[in-house]
Amino acid sequence: MKTKFANLLCGLLVGAAALTCQTALAQTVHRLTLATGQPPVYPYISLLRDYFVPEVDRRLAATGNRIEWTQGYAGSIMKIGSEVDTIRNGVVDVGFVLMPNNESKLPFHSYTYFVPFTSNDAVASVKAFNKVMQTVPLINETWQRSNHHHLATAAVDSYNLYAKRSITRIEDLRGMKIGVIGPNGHWLRNTGAVGVTLNLAAIYNDLQSGIYDAVLLPDSVAFSLKVHEVAPFRMKYDFGPVVFGALTVNKSRWDALPPEVRTTLTEVARSYEQNVTLQMREKGRDGLLAMQKAGLKLVDPGEEGRKRWADLMPNIAQEWSTAQAARNPGATAIVPGYLKALQEEGMKPARKWID
Repeated sequence: MKTKFANLLCGLLVGAAALTCQTALAQTVHRLTLATGQPPVYPYISLLRDYFVPEVDRRLAATGNRIEWTQGYAGSIMKIGSEVDTIRNGVVDVGFVLMPNNESKLPFHSYTYFVPFTSNDAVASVKAFNKVMQTVPLINETWQRSNHHHLATAAVDSYNLYAKRSITRIEDLRGMKIGVIGPNGHWLRNTGAVGVTLNLAAIYNDLQSGIYDAVLLPDSVAFSLKVHEVAPFRMKYDFGPVVFGALTVNKSRWDALPPEVRTTLTEVARSYEQNVTLQMREKGRDGLLAMQKAGLKLVDPGEEGRKRWADLMPNIAQEWSTAQAARNPGATAIVPGYLKALQEEGMKPARKWID
């Protein structure tokens, strides 16, 4: 009896093992490398690691597909400014592209920096940007020529001015050195201030050492980098959110993936996009409160001061459109399309940018 029972048990175990083996063999494994130039201190990076990857894995579990991820953050695989080429060449399959840092390869993508004072809601800005991608072929054509497939759009909360001393009038900016990300240096034109391209990784020490006297930053980023400790005054000029980044995948690799994997990546990327915008907004709001408790002084020039700055600037949106039209006539539709989409979202620009 014992022998028969042992044989039966052995048979069951062998059958179960065979079934498990067959299930494992039935899975199709896809090896993908995901990388970013920035560290997970930023929500749009941490959400890739903590939400995007595990959510894709969870949804794919029922499809017979599995992704074997290689992940690299903070420049360990892909450096800032090299994202377009690194993904184009297949060194990285999925990556976060900082568009202003790749402006020479993506000349039509950083236009939101050239239309400040048009939106106070990053959700509206992302929707408007995505609508332009659907209606102006040039944007997606540029991605595809670079062998990229766009998955998600990322925007930060509204930019404000953080300074070592209180600024109550635009005249107070004269002679100041102000750290800028690059394209938003145009916001300082006609103010008498000098824009200095900042390095986010060194911004704290650079403010301390006097490389610049103030910085233009979103509240979420200022809080992440503890800028309030060295620049304890925040001027609420509310330049508006900008669309600065995108999650993309190497198009050749994308085309080779089965439909169910592409569908899952697309659906999770949309959810990731929404989460990024909401988390950045929440981090900006909560970070501002925390910085106030830590001693940050708020200076509000009011709508009059905001409009005065907007009107003082040259028409940088028109300048951008004219310059890009020389590259490709289709670029003339980008800024008007964005402004129209923002107005459909209820946004009211502080000035007229396109005649």
